[in-house]
Amino acid sequence: MIKTITRSPLWLIIITFVLRFLFLSRKCFWLDEAFSYEVCLGLRYDDTTPRLFYQLANPFLRLPFSMEFNGRLLPAIFGILTVIVIYFIGLKLVSQKYALIVGLLAAFNPILIILSQDMRAYGLAALLTSLLFLAFINIVKISADNHSKKNSLADNIYLWYLIFILAGTIGLYAHYIIIPILLIMVLLFLFIIFVVGFLRFYRFTVYRGILQKNLHPPGQIRRCFL
Repeated sequence: MIKTITRSPLWLIIITFVLRFLFLSRKCFWLDEAFSYEVCLGLRYDDTTPRLFYQLANPFLRLPFSMEFNGRLLPAIFGILTVIVIYFIGLKLVSQKYALIVGLLAAFNPILIILSQDMRAYGLAALLTSLLFLAFINIVKISADNHSKKNSLADNIYLWYLIFILAGTIGLYAHYIIIPILLIMVLLFLFIIFVVGFLRFYRFTVYRGILQKNLHPPGQIRRCFL
């Protein structure tokens, strides 16, 4: 019973929740957060970053809590979701045991905690970046298996293509930091496609050469090419 509970990702979510919401409204807004708060309320329009985060955070400002709690609530939710996505990345790459370890490291990561308690768009950018990595890993692994696993929805490569496109598109409206990340991943996609195509062509060429050598004597092979 205890062993089953410790292997469950539920306790990881609970720890992440406590760390993100602990002292969420203890400190007042600092300069950038105050700037974001004014942009969300429509008091200023001189921000050059995409406005998706401000549009998503605006309804939370009407909640009956403190100004700091309302402003940081959405980034805290993004932070919890980011740790969950990182857990699934570890689960896809290795195993559940290491996924829990990676998720725990992400839960206690001070940078991710700060992003989760900061009324800025960086928490949303971190979530979308982790989603891009998860989709990228699944696309590569499913392609490497030659689409052999088609029994579950999680093994549908077109679903992960859709998630990658959606996360990338939303990311462009969330923060400009997504642009270099997308470029790097697209270049990796092209590199992998080139390498896989080259290996398949090489294997086909070698296999055809061996097959011709076994089916025809050397003299007949020469006559075939003349």
